[in-house]
Amino acid sequence: MSYAASFIAADKSSLQIADGDQSGLDLGSNDGSVSLMAYPTASTAGGLLGKGATGTADGGFQLALDSSRKVTLTFGDGSGAALITKTFNTALTLNAWNSLVLTLDRDGNATLYLNGASDGTADISAQQASINSTGAFTLGAVGTSYYAGRLGYGCFLSRLFTPAEIARRANMADGVPHARPYANLNAAEKVGLVSAWDMQDGPWSSTQQAMDLHGSNHLSFTAANIIDATTLNGGFETWTTPTNAANWTESVSGSSTINQEAVTPYAGAYACRMDVDEFGAYVGISQDVLTSGKTYTVSCYHKCTIGASTFGIFLGTRGTYFAADESYHQWTVTDYASGGTLLMRRGGGVQTNRSHYFDNVTLTAANLLTAEGPLLKTGNRRRRLLICGAAA
Repeated sequence: MSYAASFIAADKSSLQIADGDQSGLDLGSNDGSVSLMAYPTASTAGGLLGKGATGTADGGFQLALDSSRKVTLTFGDGSGAALITKTFNTALTLNAWNSLVLTLDRDGNATLYLNGASDGTADISAQQASINSTGAFTLGAVGTSYYAGRLGYGCFLSRLFTPAEIARRANMADGVPHARPYANLNAAEKVGLVSAWDMQDGPWSSTQQAMDLHGSNHLSFTAANIIDATTLNGGFETWTTPTNAANWTESVSGSSTINQEAVTPYAGAYACRMDVDEFGAYVGISQDVLTSGKTYTVSCYHKCTIGASTFGIFLGTRGTYFAADESYHQWTVTDYASGGTLLMRRGGGVQTNRSHYFDNVTLTAANLLTAEGPLLKTGNRRRRLLICGAAA
């Protein structure tokens, strides 16, 4: 296991796909099953997954944890009948992986299996209408209830799991649950399979999507309340000298310079101007504000005196190159910090003698994709935020 989707409830973060983009994630009149590996890190109520079941006219189902880490099911067919709710029997183990399997037998019971063993049932046979919600399918939240912890392998089927499949999903041979990744599924296990998300092994897209390995239901990262990070003087309004922006550490090589820009700031009185005068010269400014392994959105306004230039925005070694404009444009990158440096630099080519202008740098952070070692522990070291330009 190399990664997991890691959720901080205060960030209000989740993975989701809109109803108009999904295929097959409504039950209709079918039976259904879901499986999910969950690693709760707090004894707080929070949503695990769901689609619909927000009211009597909205068919679907939701799984959530209560404050004692017991799983609660909410189910309805959207016919106007009262929603069915069931809190199952056993609390999930804190700070450990738990194998969850839910089967929905439309003629009988909804059954939750925890680490391969039945943990209770709820009779859903009275609600037989076809289920088709307009709501998004989400992992890590239901409604405004947000999960605190990690989620690993997950899948959605349009049929019931067999007892053998439930046992394989838990794989409790050594007393600890082990997930069954998509690569290990045989042909029979793929019958009725709608989607599979191997969040512990990937792949993840560069935009923090959990890719569907079987279907087309790729889940995108959202955060309704991304926590602000402390980027100081991001608008470059305060300078201790005309070449030293307050709260920033400057680094230059050769005859290149960093200067206060008072003529054409994007907003306010000043911007930061990096004058890159030599091929290969380095120009950078930095702050120590990043945490390794945490997901950030970096935004800045940038322009260049020659529009044919390119520059990149990087969080550690991960990032994106952009074609620069000769007028200010907002550039945004969302990614996790693979190292401590936020780097802005020019791309390829041999052009020299031009200036890059930066203004209104903002940094927001949430925790979604977390690097995981064998013991599922994550470091929290402070890292450096660096903005720089270099001659192409």
